[in-house]
This record gives sequence, structure tokens and C-alpha cells, in this order.
Amino acid sequence: MNPDSGGPTLIYDGECAFCLRWVDRFRRWTPDGAVRFLPLAEEEAPRLARRTRDQLLEAMHLVTPAGDVFAGAAAVREVLVYVPWGRFPRMVFRLPGGMFVANRVYRWVAARRRNIGCGGGHCQITVAPPAGRD
Repeated sequence: MNPDSGGPTLIYDGECAFCLRWVDRFRRWTPDGAVRFLPLAEEEAPRLARRTRDQLLEAMHLVTPAGDVFAGAAAVREVLVYVPWGRFPRMVFRLPGGMFVANRVYRWVAARRRNIGCGGGHCQITVAPPAGRD
């Protein structure tokens, strides 16, 4: 739950450059504060989603203020509710077979996310050490 806005929380792999690029897009596309973005490495993520870290690594998760949890393609569909122009792409999910195809595509991309679009080394992430450590 997003304590500041009452909106949902999107839990994502903060060590995945592909995921970070998509989270950056969602941040730009959603009004300020409409969605809270939480890396799955945060202590709160597994508790909030009621999932293990391994389960959270399989797909992004959207947790609604009511406590509903959506994963993978369903999380994409639900986060689009908060994008001003999101109703148009959401229509694809409502087509016959739309969620079936979306789930297949999501799983295929998720399984390869660390290799997609990472040519030229632009996907290399440097993680800063925790404060107080060298």
C-alpha cells in the first residue's frame, strides 16, 4: 500500500537494468504519488506482497491498498489504471485470449530480462555499498 497517496505499490527487481528502465517509464507516465515504487530488495517488499523474495524475483508485483496482489502481466494491466492514457493499452488485455498471450509474453521477457537490450554494456548496474561500509 502507498502510505502517502493511498495508491498501489509496484514491487520490482531493482538490480535489473531492464526493470529499472520500465519503472522509470511508469514513474514518468503516472501522476506524482499515484503509485509507490518499491525495489524487492527492500525489507518491506516480501511482507507487503505476502511473497518470498524468490517469488518476487519471478515477476513485478502490484499491491493495491485493499491488499490485492497482481503479478506479471496482471500487474502491468493494473498499473496502467494509473497511467492517464492507460485505458487504451488495457483494452488489449480484455481481448479474447489477451491475458493468455500477455502472460506468455511477460514470462518469456522476464526469463530473459537480464539479457534483453543490454548490448554495449548499458545494462551494467553499479550498486553503491550500504552507508557506513567501504
